Amino acid sequence: MADKVAQENGINWASTAPPSLGEMNIFQNIMPSETDVNDIAANSLQITISEVSVDSVLGPKALQIVPRLLDAAGNKVDFENAALETTLEVSSQGVKLLTSKNLMQNNQFKGFFMRFSSLPQEKVIDNKIDIKVTVKTSKKTIQMTKMGVDVNPNALLMPQSSENPENLEGTPEENATGTDSPKVIGDPKNTVVNFLSNLNSQNLKAAYSQSENPNWGSYETFANPTSGFGTVKSVDVTNVSTKANANNTASVNATYTVTDKSGNATSLDVSYGLKATETGWKITSYKINSSQKK
Repeated sequence: MADKVAQENGINWASTAPPSLGEMNIFQNIMPSETDVNDIAANSLQITISEVSVDSVLGPKALQIVPRLLDAAGNKVDFENAALETTLEVSSQGVKLLTSKNLMQNNQFKGFFMRFSSLPQEKVIDNKIDIKVTVKTSKKTIQMTKMGVDVNPNALLMPQSSENPENLEGTPEENATGTDSPKVIGDPKNTVVNFLSNLNSQNLKAAYSQSENPNWGSYETFANPTSGFGTVKSVDVTNVSTKANANNTASVNATYTVTDKSGNATSLDVSYGLKATETGWKITSYKINSSQKK
């Protein structure tokens, strides 16, 4: 009967033929594919820093720090459902002040909300901080540092004072210490950190103004684009520490990586000699203890 109905209605049917499965291949062996959601093809990192929580009296009370992963062409990378470890480090003059971690799941990551009140006022030098963000993918670690970011001093964490000014004895003249030597306030390493920060931002005039080193000669020699500090593209500071400070002279050691404008990177260990002047500490000598090309 089925054959008759099929024939009358023009249907291709044969009761003796096996049923058709169409184009489905039920015998094909398809193995599940494995993908690493954290294997992001990114080449660099972009950081956007915005002042937020602005108070009408105090001014901005926080920073929003937002990193974005970029490809080789500088375009934002599109990815979803990742779990990339993202670390924020905040420092001032080489001293670490704050560390925070989060997970970046996509390139709409909201970043870090950093309150100025989490930073101790006495450790923030010249009201500037350095911000480093690190993102780890499956195959690489990508970093970006922004140096010399301004902070609002009115919103910083103020130290609690245990001194009572009324308990001080004597007149101001009696309490003052008389000396013919220049009186320098602050750690001499601050001058070295500012010097390196100015090199990183390629503000060579500001860097040169922090030195009185006869070996560097004139500003033109210092800033020479082929043989002087004019070859520097960026500086990534690892550590700065004061080794000696007495009799208006000081010694400061610094380790950092210098990248020139051709893209060559060199790790340096340098000793700086400084002297006290009327306008602050000045760099008077510069000695490279070791260097290693990367």
